[in-house]
Amino acid sequence: MSASPCRFAVAFALAAFFLASHAFAEMSVSVTINGPIEEIVALLQHLKDLGIGQTSAPGQGPYKVTITSVATTSKEPEPPALPQPPAEPQPPPKPSLALSDAKVEPAEAKPGASILVAVKVSDPDHLIDTIAATVDGMPGSAELYDNGTHGDAAAGDGVWSGAIALVPQTAPGEHAISIAAFNAGGNPVMKTVENQPPVPLKAETKVAVKP
Repeated sequence: MSASPCRFAVAFALAAFFLASHAFAEMSVSVTINGPIEEIVALLQHLKDLGIGQTSAPGQGPYKVTITSVATTSKEPEPPALPQPPAEPQPPPKPSLALSDAKVEPAEAKPGASILVAVKVSDPDHLIDTIAATVDGMPGSAELYDNGTHGDAAAGDGVWSGAIALVPQTAPGEHAISIAAFNAGGNPVMKTVENQPPVPLKAETKVAVKP
């Protein structure tokens, strides 16, 4: 029974029981009251003022009332959750140093023909000054560019390319094309690989030479 809304109702009901109990033989009544402690204390004091809740003295009637109170904790409403600020977007990962997507056009050529070698370059720290391509079986190397000249399609697009003429003595068959990057001092640009010593930054493609 909740103490808060029924405090006086319980008191009046017990009082009515006392008045009616004179018509009956010896009786024993047990009442359990549930509710917050502050409400129970107020109700018990009210019952005490009415003389309820104690064993009757001789001559006041053959009855006895036992009152048991069970206190419950008043639960206050939880405050509304504070709005959380939106998470800040994470910055995009820094591009890594790399030569990728190496290709040659046309993929098949005859000795003496010109081919276009291209490679995509990622150089976030501007370490690269020169890129050169070497065709296996041919002497020397040819530079690649990203300035719109020497066969390069567009300046500053990150794709370095250059035209290479196959010498007439190039033997038929598949030839590897090695592409390497160099710094301003003419030294190979080195790439750091996790848990391994640095290695020269390189890429490779191939061309098929037809007789």
